[in-house]
Amino acid sequence: KNQIDFSLFKYNKKVYIGSNGWLFQRSLTDSRWVFDQITEDAYLKIERSFDNLAATLGQRGVRLIVIDYPDKSEFYPEYLPSDVPNLPQSGNLARLRTALDHNGNLIHIDVGKLLEPLKSDGNPLYTKTDIHTNVFAGIAVAKEIVRRIAELEGRDIVWNEPFDSTVIRISSSEARFLSVL
Repeated sequence: KNQIDFSLFKYNKKVYIGSNGWLFQRSLTDSRWVFDQITEDAYLKIERSFDNLAATLGQRGVRLIVIDYPDKSEFYPEYLPSDVPNLPQSGNLARLRTALDHNGNLIHIDVGKLLEPLKSDGNPLYTKTDIHTNVFAGIAVAKEIVRRIAELEGRDIVWNEPFDSTVIRISSSEARFLSVL
């Protein structure tokens, strides 16, 4: 059944089959819309929960760091099938990110903003057949975490660690949904 659906219709019930070999987990991609459909009260409760957690941690001398990764389909919408809608630029998720950026009680690392300039380097930052970022993105995020903590601690630390990498082709989680029966 998987093979017939894919061969004849370029369809799989668990995966969106994007261009250039990109696969997107259908359930995760579709769930992006849930947050934009919540009520105003529910949204405010979520936004306040970050304030409450930051305050609780602050009483213990701990600073909350929120590391906000975009979903692969949000970061690479250009590879999604044309019938999959993109998230609105001014929806609840964008609103929450703006609120976190302006919240002085926590540190917000917006991984999407951090990685966006790196897209033009030609190296993918997410794996094509899995939901996760890859080593190139991980290095950039780790450097930013170290930079922000150093800044918070008043320390002048610059991460200048050289990395060597080799790109290899492997099969990942979404690919297993396309197995030939």
